[in-house]
Amino acid sequence: MAILDRLPTKDRLVRFGIAVDSSCGLCRSSFESRDHIFSDCAFAMVVWHAILHACGLSQEPLCCNDLVRWLLLNLKGKSLMVQVLKLAWSGFIYFIWEERNHRLFRVLAVNGDDEGEETMFLRVDSTVMSSTAGNRCLFQAPW
Repeated sequence: MAILDRLPTKDRLVRFGIAVDSSCGLCRSSFESRDHIFSDCAFAMVVWHAILHACGLSQEPLCCNDLVRWLLLNLKGKSLMVQVLKLAWSGFIYFIWEERNHRLFRVLAVNGDDEGEETMFLRVDSTVMSSTAGNRCLFQAPW
């Protein structure tokens, strides 16, 4: 849904004629769209770069479509690193969207503190670890 831009982001809700506050549910500093949430939002980018850092990778900031192209080019094969990155990407999308929904519908941050990005990274990390049978050699927390 995220890759196809079918999530009910605030920009899409406005296009459907629904009156909503259009600011990002995570950072509150920009207009919420799929591109913003997954590639421009400061909150999400801290989490994504922590994931890449944990895998020993780095990446220049990319727009959402370029990020998807990067993933398609780099997530080929069956190596452990590729499997970890696929799981991490899926976890990233899921937990960022979940955090956005918690903040929007519960009107508070799930984490309630300044360590939101670290907590989000740890949630993705635990998902990856449980899916890779605890193989800890590639995914180390950057903090």
